[in-house]
Amino acid sequence: MHKYPAYYHSWYGLIYHMLKWPFQVFIGFILYMYFVKKKEDTHYLVLPKYLGDTLCALAYLHEYKKQKKYPHITVIACPSVKQLCDFYTDDINNIVFLSSAHISDLQEFACSLAGKSLNVGKYRTKITFALYSCNLSPSIVWDNNYIHLSQYVKEMLYKIGPNATAKFPQIPFVDVEPFVQRYGLKKGRTVLLNPYANSIICDVVLLFESLAKELIQKGYTVVSLTGNKDQAPVKGTLAVPCSLKEAYWLAEYCGNIIALRSGFLDFILFSSHCRIIAVVDPRYGRKEFFNLKKWNINPECYTIEYKDNYLTAECILKHFIRPVIDNEKI
Repeated sequence: MHKYPAYYHSWYGLIYHMLKWPFQVFIGFILYMYFVKKKEDTHYLVLPKYLGDTLCALAYLHEYKKQKKYPHITVIACPSVKQLCDFYTDDINNIVFLSSAHISDLQEFACSLAGKSLNVGKYRTKITFALYSCNLSPSIVWDNNYIHLSQYVKEMLYKIGPNATAKFPQIPFVDVEPFVQRYGLKKGRTVLLNPYANSIICDVVLLFESLAKELIQKGYTVVSLTGNKDQAPVKGTLAVPCSLKEAYWLAEYCGNIIALRSGFLDFILFSSHCRIIAVVDPRYGRKEFFNLKKWNINPECYTIEYKDNYLTAECILKHFIRPVIDNEKI
């Protein structure tokens, strides 16, 4: 077992949460007490709002349930991660959906002094918060040379040991032929773009526009995967709206994806036939905590630190993308 810094935030951090977000803490307390006081023989697991964090929490849920001998697990989640929960119906006995705002309320409560006291005391076996910001010292999350998200979930959140094995989602097959016909996609000669993430704080519009232009000149078909109406496609690319399942099988078929580092890439990572190029903002930190390579799943997974639009595009095109040659098998 690794020796980590203190499990909880400092007292200063706990009080800070109470003072900064008193209303959220209060609403979170009401929600917390509602669940722990329910006369149900179940253990509650509060999932994060974000795709990658949720995927990791669910990947080790089977081991957690078995080792802790919880016969019944009720997941509390926001609707944005429903598609992921659908892949783990064997491990989830019941699911309660709350709004993203109420998940945030529960998180603020869990980070508060009251939340810490209640959840390690009287109700410690009733509800688990799968929210790393509630359980980690900031020095762990932001130290680039420290732990990986999977280590945190196994050893600090669930406490099931470093050798616990992940259960990755089995993605039901989706026939992508309708996409191939409609958008003219070519196997191995199509690059998917996904320039949407919360983890990058610089303007990357020009980066992806430059990449799209160069890739088209090299003979590739370039697609923007748009999961919802708020995600505008990259200029000059084909906009392809799709679900998570469809995106997975499109990545498997097309073979190349360039994207901002987000939880979406954790999901796509399980495609063994897709080359993944993840762009990260060096100012954001947490690079090792969210390092895709540390999953040891897909060897064709690369991380590029954003420098500026020109240098980043040049690096991607020079080292990872080559021109399409007619009649060549890629």
